[in-house]
Amino acid sequence: MDILGIEVSTTWLWIVAGGLGFYFLAVPLLIYATFASSAIPVVQSIENDMPLPDEVRSFFARCFDEFTAIGFQHAGTFLLPNHIENVRSILVLFVEPQTKTLAMSPLMYGMINGRWNLQSRYTEFCTDFEDGFCIDTGNQNVVGAFPSRPDKLVTIQPKIQDIARLFQAHLAVVKFRSSNRRAVLRLETDYQWDSENYLSQGITREMEAAKNDGYLKHEGGDRPEFSNAIAGHGQFSIERIGAPKNYRTTFRGAYMMTWKQLWPIKQVVLFWTCRQGRQLLQDAGFTNWRV
Repeated sequence: MDILGIEVSTTWLWIVAGGLGFYFLAVPLLIYATFASSAIPVVQSIENDMPLPDEVRSFFARCFDEFTAIGFQHAGTFLLPNHIENVRSILVLFVEPQTKTLAMSPLMYGMINGRWNLQSRYTEFCTDFEDGFCIDTGNQNVVGAFPSRPDKLVTIQPKIQDIARLFQAHLAVVKFRSSNRRAVLRLETDYQWDSENYLSQGITREMEAAKNDGYLKHEGGDRPEFSNAIAGHGQFSIERIGAPKNYRTTFRGAYMMTWKQLWPIKQVVLFWTCRQGRQLLQDAGFTNWRV
């Protein structure tokens, strides 16, 4: 067979097609079989004297200097040991009470060949509003696995690695899109500075939103009483609800989540997401790129 003037064996075409078919069909099935996300993630506070790898301690020390330089206050450093199987997260949390902005910088580790390897690190800023709307600005170089939500505006700016400039970009988006909304620092108003509970229940609500979109399901069958209990934005009492152990992917969710992370779909989605984010900053009047 002649393709663009190059003679290609039909056998090789079938081999390539079969390989691509296996790549796009089998990998999501593996995720479907193995994915498990804790319904009530454990969040452990890390004290200053606890041993940490040098790369983690140096990263958090730099974050502390950069965040405090722009008016943020340290709200704790935390380990998430069981949120997703074979994934560990360590993050540092900051708040800026004047603008009611919450910020975090996580380090994500994955288990590969029996060893923990750093997968990603980034910074994101988040502002909540009384009506339930949320604006999130981060510099991660990945796209989220779950679909976008009407009550949450997420923009990623991987080219803005400087924390101070990323905060300026976030404030520009907040000013541009918040209209007459009133910002609220839920860590203070709803959780009375209980950072562990705030983080754990925030993750649970993200998982529940993905369940409502058909990407996840409760392990062992649907738990409507659990879904009803965590609806809203305030604290919920774990003791009073029958929480499932884990969230699992639906068949459709496994494919949609996995395809977005596979080459070349990942690169295409990331390109358009970043382009939309940059356009949003331009519309908001943000020009301090310096990249």
